[in-house]
Parts: sequence; C-alpha cells; structure tokens
Amino acid sequence: MWGSPNEASPAEPLDGMFTSEAAAGAVSVLAIFGMRPDRPGFSAVGIEGRAEAFAPTREDGSLAFEPLLAGGTAAGLYSVANAGELLLLTTRLLALLDSAAPR
Repeated sequence: MWGSPNEASPAEPLDGMFTSEAAAGAVSVLAIFGMRPDRPGFSAVGIEGRAEAFAPTREDGSLAFEPLLAGGTAAGLYSVANAGELLLLTTRLLALLDSAAPR
C-alpha cells in the first residue's frame, strides 16, 4: 500500500498504523509512511473519523485503493489517495483482526 503524506510529497510505502477507538464509533489513526534505512525518520499522518462518511470511489470514478503509481497495476501495488481511503483501509483491517480473534 502506497500513499502521499501530503499533496506536495511523492508516494511512500505505508509501513504501519496505530489505531484507537474514538467517540461514537469513529477511529483515530496514526499512519507511518516511508521508513527506510537511507532516511532519518518517517512521515506521519494523523486522522480521526468514520469511514462510512467516505464513498468507496474516488472523485475521478476509480475505486478506492486502485494504484496511483506508474506501473502499480502490473506490480500489484495499491494506493491510499486521501484521508477517507486511509480510514476505510483501517476499519477494514480492524474488522479482519476482530473476526480472527479467538472467541
């Protein structure tokens, strides 16, 4: 999964996320992008909200998580294009983790 921490930055790999439940079913996410040995530090993006508030399609009509990088489709790379997609990805991953938890 790749994304740009802000509009002026090039795409970086999404290396991890810290999440917590926020008020009224919302989630708080701190996403970490671009951890590499040749770079001191990383990029961090913090957001809070509900994924249901965002459509699963982008403004250009493409689906959420479709590759934005050149050659991304052939390489099997997916992209997070905006805050809504990051929230959607987070809630989907949390649902998978919850369903895999022992009961």
